[in-house]
Amino acid sequence: MDLGLPKSRPRPTHSPSCPPLLAASGECCKEGCIASLGIPLLDMIANVTEAFLKRFSLEEDNSIQAGPQQDGVYGALQKECQVSYSAGGSAQNTIRIAQLMLRVPRATTVFGCIGKDHFGEILKVKGQSEGAKVVYQEHDVLPSGKCAVFITKQNRSLCADFGAAKHYTLDHLQRNWNCIEKASILYSPGYVVASCPEAVSAIARFASQNDKLFCLNLSAPYICTQFSQFLQNLMPYVDICFGNLKEFLAFSENQDIQKGSAAKLAQAIARLPMFNSSRNRTVVITQGDQPTILATGDLLKEYPVIAVTKENIKDTCGAGDAFVGGFLSQVVLGQSLDLCIKCGHYAASVVIQQTGTVIPDYQKFVDDWEIIRSSRELWNYKQTDSEKSLP
Repeated sequence: MDLGLPKSRPRPTHSPSCPPLLAASGECCKEGCIASLGIPLLDMIANVTEAFLKRFSLEEDNSIQAGPQQDGVYGALQKECQVSYSAGGSAQNTIRIAQLMLRVPRATTVFGCIGKDHFGEILKVKGQSEGAKVVYQEHDVLPSGKCAVFITKQNRSLCADFGAAKHYTLDHLQRNWNCIEKASILYSPGYVVASCPEAVSAIARFASQNDKLFCLNLSAPYICTQFSQFLQNLMPYVDICFGNLKEFLAFSENQDIQKGSAAKLAQAIARLPMFNSSRNRTVVITQGDQPTILATGDLLKEYPVIAVTKENIKDTCGAGDAFVGGFLSQVVLGQSLDLCIKCGHYAASVVIQQTGTVIPDYQKFVDDWEIIRSSRELWNYKQTDSEKSLP
């Protein structure tokens, strides 16, 4: 496949510097500098008994979408258990982490759809409690999206009811377009591609035409396979593409992309044509506890993650969202890609030691980051070998 790129691109013989994607300025971190589309869910976290799970046909260490057998489970959880709430869903998790890092009131904005109900009111409060701005469309009929997290000893079970969350519409985005115009970074998780692709296309095209960054998280392998043609058409507008190795492999299945290794895959996707030919796409592939790979232009690096002992890991589901939040917070500050990766790794390492994408001590979170940011201990990145085969 001819990608319209030079047949031969010079490769550095040593690890080059990682310049920032946005130029640093006094205005780089301001109100509304990051805006995201999302599928907002109210996370409801509680310790429950095995009998409670059985009553609603739930199993330990399982994740399901609510069906008839789970009718009444959210009300029962509120009535019978001590519930902690947080603003959930992939985009809100990312935005919350970025907001905590930036520490500027309403530096971040998230769009989504909720219902006109009690859960929606809680979601409004929780969505703004850490400083972000929420711009919710309110559905007249459907309930707000919820995800119950049932904890039994060392195990957990998830039960999600998306409700209104998957019914966001483009007209709401257009009525609040001033938030899009204000942002320097526009972001969408892949999940929104499945529910409101028109909104994703709108912000992607606007970013490319107005010198903003559009960032996409592939989110899940099924998004990459079921919506492969849409993603192929979207990719020329993507400035930063995030995902884990399984997601990028799924994306490449229906594309004429040479794989061979994770690094070669990252390079190939980074070099796909851009609508704005003056820009390089940045591709970031996370691999759990294995090194993260970054490719952009002629740059190819791998970065070891921050080690967390197995005994301290409680929940890895929010690691990817937290990584993106940390990464984008440094992009908007005009920091180098090295520091963006470092911040992403830090945020993910904190979140996987909690149940749910939560930060138990905000001040400690930002104070520890300042220490880590200035430390050279975690700067042991290296130029990676693009020829190393995939397992």
